[in-house]
Amino acid sequence: MLICDDEPSIRELYRFAFEQAGALVGEAADGNECIETARRDHPDMIVLDLFMPDRDGLSALPDLRRECPAAPVLMVSAHAGVEVFDRARSLGAAACFEKGGFLRRIPQLVDRWDHPTPGDALFYRRTSRAGTADKSRTNASN
Repeated sequence: MLICDDEPSIRELYRFAFEQAGALVGEAADGNECIETARRDHPDMIVLDLFMPDRDGLSALPDLRRECPAAPVLMVSAHAGVEVFDRARSLGAAACFEKGGFLRRIPQLVDRWDHPTPGDALFYRRTSRAGTADKSRTNASN
């Protein structure tokens, strides 16, 4: 999985929580670095901060969706309103979270990744073949 946030302390907190839950984690500090890392590493999940210098999460999101179409992108922000999160979803974000509550959700997210339920579209890969759903999970350790 890949964490993209411009604040090193936030990346460190998220990394620790995801690693404690059993995930292997990569990091990026802005949208451009996130796209480059995603292109190289093909993560199975991306946590993307919304507001960052150089290139923010909203502008990076379409490129990330093209580079890693099967990887859910989870947007996080300390300052976004409903309209911004709605825009992120319209650009392809699988889910949006406020930073204040995201850290405590990480174990649950990893558990859902490891044990998805049939109705949990966030963690099922979709194929382009006639719109059918591919129920195979990708590796949660990326």
